[in-house]
Amino acid sequence: MGQKDFFIRLDEENRLRVRIAAERGTVAAFMVQDGRLYPVVRYDTSHDDAHRDILVASGHNVGKDWLPGWPFNAALQCAMRDLRANWPQYRDDFI
Repeated sequence: MGQKDFFIRLDEENRLRVRIAAERGTVAAFMVQDGRLYPVVRYDTSHDDAHRDILVASGHNVGKDWLPGWPFNAALQCAMRDLRANWPQYRDDFI
């Protein structure tokens, strides 16, 4: 299984952190997280289903939205679109 880790800059201070593990061209696991010094929102597959975690400054999870049954490829694309489009609101809610 191959893994890629990379960042996507959103502005001068904010970025997305992306980790994708693929097997034979199919997403096997992923994590997309926004935030500069603190992760604010994270999509991942750590519980065998894709989901979104809402985090607080301590790094603790205060909310979880499940994407049950979503193929990981589709959930990853959804995560990327959501965080690119909505990161200012997520950041403002966090602050």
